[in-house]
Amino acid sequence: MKIAKTARFVPLAGLILAFGAYACVKRKSMQTEEERSQSASIFEKKSQIPDDYEKKDGCEKADELWFGPIVSSQYDHRKDVKGVNLWDLANLTALFDMNVSMDLESDELPKARPKAIHKSGSVAQVFFKPADDSPFTGLWADNRACGLIRLSLANKDNDVVIPGLAVKMFVDGKPSQNFVAMYSLDGQAKDYNFFANSFSNIVPSPKNPALKILEKAFAKAAFFPTAVYLQDYASIDRNGNKVDNPVFPVRIEMEPNPALKQKFSSDKHDFRDDLDPKNISSGTELYKVWASRPEDYPNAANDSSFNEQTFEAAQQPLDPAKRVLVGTFISRTAFVSSRWADERLFFKHQRFANKLGTEAPKN
Repeated sequence: MKIAKTARFVPLAGLILAFGAYACVKRKSMQTEEERSQSASIFEKKSQIPDDYEKKDGCEKADELWFGPIVSSQYDHRKDVKGVNLWDLANLTALFDMNVSMDLESDELPKARPKAIHKSGSVAQVFFKPADDSPFTGLWADNRACGLIRLSLANKDNDVVIPGLAVKMFVDGKPSQNFVAMYSLDGQAKDYNFFANSFSNIVPSPKNPALKILEKAFAKAAFFPTAVYLQDYASIDRNGNKVDNPVFPVRIEMEPNPALKQKFSSDKHDFRDDLDPKNISSGTELYKVWASRPEDYPNAANDSSFNEQTFEAAQQPLDPAKRVLVGTFISRTAFVSSRWADERLFFKHQRFANKLGTEAPKN
């Protein structure tokens, strides 16, 4: 029965992808010359990160990116026309090595590796205020690290809203530490309030057949493609010192500031309008981070103990009575929409614990 259903889906998937390819070409043909030149200019340039960048202090790197390529390529998002389509997802599956997303030690995407999803967003500098009694280590315990947060939609906000966020915290003399979080790969229907729901580093597999393409792309590089691990983030501090016995959450939930959640409409609009400085200025509490207790997953760092059953348990929402407050992300600047941030700013995805201690699959 399953084979028959799959067989029926194959020609339909081909038809959908063909239409996606046509839509992509049609959309590009409708762009103005100014829009095409603005987008192309980012990729025509070589890396905007200097050779000695990684050796600098973390906060110096944060400012160098912010006052350099991010702010210098700021644009009016109301003229933005970018969005993801099925052709982009097909490219992800067929052309891109998804191991790059999990292995690249850089804050900038390679010139030949354009973003296929989360194309349009807004970015701000942030800092993290740890909870006084948080048990977690590394950057989860550091209140002086400098970072960036980028809010974006995985798709163009047409039929369904699929919001997500990415966090980057800078480390002295070493690569940054990053994580991403979403509400759901299937999105939040037609609710256009970006702050309507909490986000997590672990989400269920999508139900939408088109989004299965995305899951399969990431499955080429990780056994658990709908999750990111948080161990590395807990294994280093902002000065670049290694934590000998890191304590990290398996699952986190990013709970939006209730004041922001109530402030913005669920009606159709561009969420970046809500991120205007008059609505969210520097010093605004953005998200509280809640986590599973370390004792809930005592062997989380041991890959061989983390199997499909354990992962299924980790997919469940946190129990409010048992969760632990990790801390709060607070904006250090206002949000801006930036071409470089949309097209070149990179957030590494740490592979989740691998099944039965084996290596993650390679393409």
